[in-house]
Amino acid sequence: MGRSQLPLAGGYVIAEIADYSNSVAKVLSQLRLSLVLLAVLSVKNFKGKHV
Repeated sequence: MGRSQLPLAGGYVIAEIADYSNSVAKVLSQLRLSLVLLAVLSVKNFKGKHV
């Protein structure tokens, strides 16, 4: 009984880790996108003030 449930638990843990890393990757890409947008906006503001 315990022997047959071991691979199931391992697969579950792997699925959980994959899901977690997937959501982390999504959050990171969203952060990077917003950082790029912020940089573009600040550069535009900076140029507008100095020109």
